Amino acid sequence: MGFEGVRVTSVFGGLALAGNPFFDIPQARVNTFLAEMVARFGDRFAFTFNFYPYFDPHIRLDQGTGDQCQHALHHSVCFNASCSVPATLRAVRGKMKHLTGKEDSVLWIGEAGWSWPASQTLNTHMKACPAWSAR
Repeated sequence: MGFEGVRVTSVFGGLALAGNPFFDIPQARVNTFLAEMVARFGDRFAFTFNFYPYFDPHIRLDQGTGDQCQHALHHSVCFNASCSVPATLRAVRGKMKHLTGKEDSVLWIGEAGWSWPASQTLNTHMKACPAWSAR
């Protein structure tokens, strides 16, 4: 049919990264799925993840405050090597290598985004910071 060279993907969010190497429980067998796709499609398979620091439960309010997040905002929206999205991308690369044994598997960024106005589903510490949802 002519599709043999077309990449195959499925898009995952941050929870997929919460495993070794990827999330895998009976209700969400992400690691199992990714291993099967790599086995079936090889280099045609493209790992794709959405990156949303906005919803990251590990990000905290500025130290000593109950509603400030300037440090967290800077760390979450910048693209220097130590910033949130680039650091997460490095972690994803490591997880991909752990799963495939290869350093050069295809990685696509599906989305990298933010929520404005405040998302009703934001349930992290950052909910207390008005600036977090003001951009």
